[in-house]
Amino acid sequence: MKGNSSDRASEGSGEKLAYCNALLEGALDVIVVTDVEGMFRYLSPSVQRNSGYATGELMGKCRFDFLHPEDVEGVRELYRQVMENPGEARVTEHRFKKKDGEWVCMEGTIRSLVEGGKISEIVINLRNITERKRAEQELRESEERFRQFSEATTEGILFHDGGVIIDANQNLADLRGFTIQEMIGRSVYDFIAPECRDLVRQKINSESQERHVLVGIKKDGTRYEYETAARPAHYKGKKVRVVAVRDITRQKQLDRARTDFVTFASHQLRTPLTAIGGYAELLLSEEDGPLTAEQKKYLEKICHNNDRLVELMGILLNVSAIEMGALIFSPTEVDLKKLIDSIEGDFKIRMKQRAIHFSVRLPEGDSKLFHDQKYLRIVIQNILSNAIKYTPDRGKVELLVALDEDDVIISIIDSGYGIPIGEHEKVFSSRLFRGTNVVERGIEGTGFGLYIVKSLVDKMGGSVWFESEVDVGTTFMIRLPLRFKPQP
Repeated sequence: MKGNSSDRASEGSGEKLAYCNALLEGALDVIVVTDVEGMFRYLSPSVQRNSGYATGELMGKCRFDFLHPEDVEGVRELYRQVMENPGEARVTEHRFKKKDGEWVCMEGTIRSLVEGGKISEIVINLRNITERKRAEQELRESEERFRQFSEATTEGILFHDGGVIIDANQNLADLRGFTIQEMIGRSVYDFIAPECRDLVRQKINSESQERHVLVGIKKDGTRYEYETAARPAHYKGKKVRVVAVRDITRQKQLDRARTDFVTFASHQLRTPLTAIGGYAELLLSEEDGPLTAEQKKYLEKICHNNDRLVELMGILLNVSAIEMGALIFSPTEVDLKKLIDSIEGDFKIRMKQRAIHFSVRLPEGDSKLFHDQKYLRIVIQNILSNAIKYTPDRGKVELLVALDEDDVIISIIDSGYGIPIGEHEKVFSSRLFRGTNVVERGIEGTGFGLYIVKSLVDKMGGSVWFESEVDVGTTFMIRLPLRFKPQP
């Protein structure tokens, strides 16, 4: 019985030993045991994965011979500390030379092992943190590049975490009149005019990356306009927002001065142009006597160019109102059928002269909207004018109206010259856009029309888009709510 009991005990011990070896074999951490001089006495199997050495290649060798020269004294000091304070652990971080000559960074704890009242061995538990250290170094280098860039740019730069400023560059400090330290830790809203704070809060919450214009407040209370855009970024170990700030106060002042001049000049020119047109038409009527063929030709040219100037004055006044934010919408009930009939009348003579076939399709029943009739007229008029202008003689232009739940969709389709595909993105982004293909044909135009259309449709709570193919035609589509929805 005793023999059987001893055998079972031996088997149990063997199983436990095998279990412990299996745990150590699969462990990511490295367990090292040395004597007080640093000579290896035990290494867990995972040492080979981390250093390239088999355990037998290191046994009996001194650990300090494998440490980076800059780290040796620090580790020796830790040995002294744990020997002076038995049982207490110390944290270690050092570089270990692998078999292939590369260095790995190891982090862990070191403590002394006491047997028989005296220190017999040093036990070190280590983890390979090379990848983590490399990532940290790359992050530091990236942040340093970011910092150098932010200091080199002419724009103000700030970093914020949930609206709290964590860093900024000197340009922003100079712009606002604060030091960098005075801004750090404060809310971004402290430097923004009250009327703009809800917009900024919305942009932060939606993580918007769109550019927008805001009003800021300087340290002395001065208000200034600036353009800003934000992007997500990793900075100082956090996911934050980096914001670029460009002061546009002077630019806005110049824009207003230019707009004021254009408005003034347009108003001043409109009266004499109207008079010139009236007198020219009176002479053409031949009520005061017959005209020679040559006189008639000259007067027709005067009327044509006078009409162009009057049209241009109207365009400039609309552009000025848009840029000054002076558009005042007065929504009323609009009968869309009657409005389209009236606009068609404006172009009837021009379309007849060029043999352009024009058709209208409206939905059955009521076609009433609640919008500002003046601005709705300008929108449809501008697109229809372009469709007629850029369609060759004997071409087709069609105006379709469709209802879609609470919206109306107005489509104007032409069989014209189309817009080159490479220029599509410029149609609404450029204030004076004109397709190169129509410019080459010598067709007159200002390029303001679609800028006015886009600006007005946006303000009316709608959207405008198009499809176009060169020498096939263009379709412009406008979606508007049935009831006017004012936009900021």
